[in-house]
Amino acid sequence: MIDRFVELCLNRRALVWLIVLVVGIFGYLSWQALAIEAYPDIADVTSQVITQYPGHAAEEVEEQVTVPLERELNGIPGLQVMRSHSTFGLSLITLVFRDGIDDYWARQRIQERIAGVDLPPSANPGLDPLTSPIGEIYRYTLQSTFRDERELRELQEWVVIPRLKQVTGVADVTNFGGEQEGRIDLRRALAHSVNTVFAHLNVDLAAPGNKGTGTRDAAILAGLPENTAGLTDNINNILGTASPRAIDMANAYATIAAQGQRATPYIIKSVTSQTIDYKASKDLKTVFPKDVTADVTDAMTQVVKYGTGSKANSLGRPAAGKTGTTDDSKAAWFDGFTPQLAAAVVMYQGEKPTTIKVDNFYGEVTGGTFPLDVWTAFMDGALQGAPVVDFPPRVGVGDNTLPPPPAPPTQTATQTPSTTTPVPTTTRPTPTFTKPRPTRSRLPGPTGTTTPPPTTVPVP
Repeated sequence: MIDRFVELCLNRRALVWLIVLVVGIFGYLSWQALAIEAYPDIADVTSQVITQYPGHAAEEVEEQVTVPLERELNGIPGLQVMRSHSTFGLSLITLVFRDGIDDYWARQRIQERIAGVDLPPSANPGLDPLTSPIGEIYRYTLQSTFRDERELRELQEWVVIPRLKQVTGVADVTNFGGEQEGRIDLRRALAHSVNTVFAHLNVDLAAPGNKGTGTRDAAILAGLPENTAGLTDNINNILGTASPRAIDMANAYATIAAQGQRATPYIIKSVTSQTIDYKASKDLKTVFPKDVTADVTDAMTQVVKYGTGSKANSLGRPAAGKTGTTDDSKAAWFDGFTPQLAAAVVMYQGEKPTTIKVDNFYGEVTGGTFPLDVWTAFMDGALQGAPVVDFPPRVGVGDNTLPPPPAPPTQTATQTPSTTTPVPTTTRPTPTFTKPRPTRSRLPGPTGTTTPPPTTVPVP
């Protein structure tokens, strides 16, 4: 067989050369058209729907955001796999399409579907940048010996990021953690628990020293005892290094609600008759000016209206307050008030508190979850039949002394990082601001969780 093939090739040399020439031309053309990559992209066509829902527990995010989006996205042509993950304030839905589907076509179909979903006003879904899992992430920092953090932030936002996005192949440039608050006022910082703003404020108040005496003195004036555990003049006291009792926190918030008048708390020990006609003598002391407490109250209403305490809007009346969560979620607080009543709720587990765990609850326990639920339910019942009263209007103390915000820089930075960010990191929920520690009084709650009843103080 082989001998006959060799004999044929020798006798038909012209035909053999023609075949070799045709195969060579075909091979050359195929080589020219072949897309050669050092790291071939073998990943599936994937898109991710990212929705931030600030201040809401994973359970609420799942019910109000993730499930409605999944129902609408289900059935997109070419969709093979859809998986989701809901955590505190954040919903992530990953969609994997059949091989061969065009990326832009798939993203257009997703945009059309999510545009028709009825979501809560503060939930804004969006798509991740068009990238591949095999893309590279480059990280860089801006450092300077003569520019402060505010100037570096402005350079980052107005000079560096726009220029990096002009580089071919760069999908997106994202600040660390996805946070891009920039220049914000104290009201917004309080509503969204931007800790760094208040940390810097405490440093400025302590200048030229390093003692946070102003913060400690204000806490004592509001109603916290001087011997409160951990209440020192340490510069970090603004972040909640003390361990106050719930009754003291309720009294401190009642001082703000009462426009600066601090009352001495009292407890009715027993009732010995069927007819109750008792009026306590009030022990009041003015500790803050009314215009100051009016502005503080206005800032705390932002927490309820737009921030981590937004579930309290269900009261249907003006409310103000603040969420608080310790490191590793070992304790969670919500302290708040209306014009007539202040209450404090704290939640923790065990004699030596560990990370709070609740059966059938898979999110992180924060002040905006169970403590806020308890506070809202209690206030709803306690204020039944009470008239709806508005807080005093904001005065704006010091507004006329504030410098105007700087104009965006127009000059190009002298040095820009050589690294870019083809693939962004996913954003994460904003952490809560205050970090109180558990109080000493406790009652056993469900699933082994200690949740004392709300401590209330009537507003004088």
